[in-house]
Amino acid sequence: MIEKNPKWALAGIYADEGVSATSMHRRVDFLRMIKDCRSGKIDLIITKSVSRFARNTRDCLDVVRQLKMLNPPVSVFFEAENLNTIESKNEFTLGVMSLVAQGESEQKSAAITWSIIERFKKGIPIISTHNLLGFDKDHLGQIVIVEEEANIVRYIYDSLYVRF
Repeated sequence: MIEKNPKWALAGIYADEGVSATSMHRRVDFLRMIKDCRSGKIDLIITKSVSRFARNTRDCLDVVRQLKMLNPPVSVFFEAENLNTIESKNEFTLGVMSLVAQGESEQKSAAITWSIIERFKKGIPIISTHNLLGFDKDHLGQIVIVEEEANIVRYIYDSLYVRF
């Protein structure tokens, strides 16, 4: 999108991978982007969707309003919703969209919490074996030892045991 407009220049990519957009506090790149807006480096933010920008209605609207009050004002364009915050008429729509994003986030969180509780009740461990050397899960989801990898783990432990 940016490369199609010769008047635009990419100021950077700000991505908080693995961090929920439900709160601004832990979103280091998001906060850096806002700082760059305040310092005049950015006058337009392009984001995939409202839910990628913020999943908290208050945060979303507060940030958008603060950005619009800057000199020069900074607008946010949400691609999926085809919504630009520079137009005042879009604030109500943005509020509704961010409320929906917040509701979806809360619903997912509740479903995950319920799933974890149910797994614990059934005695099913919630351990990812994807990057766990020496272990895997069988067809029932039970943790099993992978002997070929377990020998490496035993060697590591034995080597450390000898050193201490």
